[in-house]
Amino acid sequence: MQTDAPTTQPVGAGWTDYAVISGDPVVDAIIVGGAVLVALPLIGILMRIRSAARSRRLQKELRRHYTFADEQKQGRAKLAGKITATSSTGTIAGYEIVRQIEAVFTDGHRSPSQAVEALKALAAAQGANAVINLATERPPSGKCLARGDAVVIKAIVSPEELAAKAQTREEKKAEPGDSSDDLAKPSQ
Repeated sequence: MQTDAPTTQPVGAGWTDYAVISGDPVVDAIIVGGAVLVALPLIGILMRIRSAARSRRLQKELRRHYTFADEQKQGRAKLAGKITATSSTGTIAGYEIVRQIEAVFTDGHRSPSQAVEALKALAAAQGANAVINLATERPPSGKCLARGDAVVIKAIVSPEELAAKAQTREEKKAEPGDSSDDLAKPSQ
């Protein structure tokens, strides 16, 4: 019966005793060094290729994100354009409030104008055509917020009446004797 005796390393064995590739430790060191010199640039090239692919993927994702953000911004601007008037008080001159829809609030915007535009879009999305009690703030967080009441308004004076009044004013200006041309002419 055979017993497995532990193998021991010979005394005084150093790195030179383990020549594996060619049998000569110096040649093996040169081969390993050459392999490292070839492998490092290949690894660098592979890492650059991987990095470029990741960069292209991220650029595509950012392009898609910014396209979505631009579409959202255009939609918000279109909705905000439906708001006829805003007021920091509870009334709007020349209009009467037909119905108060709801209090609206938005925050987290870079500037007060962006917060107001977002608030107008929220109000318009709820069916309002005006915002009253409009206020903006910049809390310690640095982001701007806006709040107000979404309302439906109608003009006290119709646009046709306003046009008629403007036409009457123009006719009065055109009457003889009132124009500045008459004053410039020498009298005879």
